[in-house]
Amino acid sequence: MTAKSFSTPLQSLPDPAAPALELRLRGAAEVRLHGRKLPCPDRVLRLLAVLALDGPQSRLQVADLLWDGSSSQVLHNLRMALLRLRQLLGAEAPLLQSQRGALHLDMGRVWVDVLHVGTEPFPVEADWPEFMPAQRTGGSERWLEWAAGKAELYPPQRRRCLPATALFDPHSEPLLRARPADQRAAEQADAAMKALVQGKTNLAQTLAQDALTLVKTGEGAALALDVLTHVALEQDEYQQAKQLNRRAMECAPAPLADVCYTAAYLADLDGQAEQAERLALLGLAHQSRGQSPALWLATIASSYDTRQDFHTARLWHELALNAARRHPARYQQCGATTFYLWHLNTTGFAPQAQELAREALDLGEFSMTPYIYNSLAVAQVHQGKLERALETYQRGQHLFSESLTLMASAKMARIYHLLGETGAAIERLLGHLPRLEHSDDGRARFEWAVAALTVAPAELGPTELGPAALRGVQGFQTNEPNLIREFRELRARHASALTPGRPARSGAAR
Repeated sequence: MTAKSFSTPLQSLPDPAAPALELRLRGAAEVRLHGRKLPCPDRVLRLLAVLALDGPQSRLQVADLLWDGSSSQVLHNLRMALLRLRQLLGAEAPLLQSQRGALHLDMGRVWVDVLHVGTEPFPVEADWPEFMPAQRTGGSERWLEWAAGKAELYPPQRRRCLPATALFDPHSEPLLRARPADQRAAEQADAAMKALVQGKTNLAQTLAQDALTLVKTGEGAALALDVLTHVALEQDEYQQAKQLNRRAMECAPAPLADVCYTAAYLADLDGQAEQAERLALLGLAHQSRGQSPALWLATIASSYDTRQDFHTARLWHELALNAARRHPARYQQCGATTFYLWHLNTTGFAPQAQELAREALDLGEFSMTPYIYNSLAVAQVHQGKLERALETYQRGQHLFSESLTLMASAKMARIYHLLGETGAAIERLLGHLPRLEHSDDGRARFEWAVAALTVAPAELGPTELGPAALRGVQGFQTNEPNLIREFRELRARHASALTPGRPARSGAAR
């Protein structure tokens, strides 16, 4: 799978009057249809903003965001807003679409000012007003949080004013000269990473792709490719992520801290512990002033966990967590905690892991939050709280990626088995067999294989779970040595019942 662009590339953007619908969300927010301003009620304007910036939304999801009240009340309000919007759009009503219960806009015919910085009516030298200021003073608490987050993502900017003599000074930059393309691309990439941290994957992908239309090499391109690498990781496309990271490392004019961190993380996933440590240290050496070192320190800690030098790993984990707590970026604390939780669960500190996981969940939801749920459930299993662990997996499943869903399902199958519900465990494993066949995540595959060999030792016929477990890990790696050891022990124990297969290679993905 390759990353897809969700907007028109910046260089080929048509005149803003050409798209059917224009959303101008800076300053006095307004909607224009073929150049004509529409008398949009506030809730209709907010509805359009959410669909344009966050992509497809379920009806209940967007209704709960825009209104307070019971589900029936907010859905009624949404129906009225949709009716009014379709009336305003008239012949262009198909711009608003509904597929599989999700509402979305035809973004090929919609222009949104905040997604196209550097084009009219907001060129790079113009004033950029605040994001929807009049719409951020009333509404549900969820709406106010959403709007505040967008205001932070799309901050206002004042034009830099130069003295009139500068216009005629050959050694001064003219007022109307655009900033270098690489600088604009770097700004786009920075906005893309902020969007990704907030869980707005589609928007992050759009901004990063737009940055790459400006430049193909240099710092801006490297940072944009770094964003796309993380998008690929979220989509479980590990090979794609490695290719994008290699491109980012190659086109950067000098080592970039963010790109080095990503490279270190990927190396650690592949079990290349020394390489991961070297790249993380390289990133630390090139960090900008004021940048938190937490994630780089956590990656070094993880590399020592991979080498099973748990004493040294613990020291690095403590450094990483302390650095994260001193820094205002909550997502970094969440990320550093994710690494530490694996260490605590593996080294027998389940109560501390449970306490730390709950602290991380209180920070909010970020791209690494699903792994917090997974580690919390593991800690609960270690403490014998099996029913509680099942509840934790259920509570976090709406955030799980395909690979984490496979991993969680394997762990849940083992819990069912411990509870004496082996039939339910086998049913869960078989139900997720298609995910196993399409997963690119070595750890998830090994988790499923270990669960299959644990749950169903009597179901090891040629078409049952055992052979599927062996096939599932062939050619894949994981950087969890304990998981590999458990797999090999189970495989040896049931060798006589298993169809012969090639041994799996060891090594990636915590």
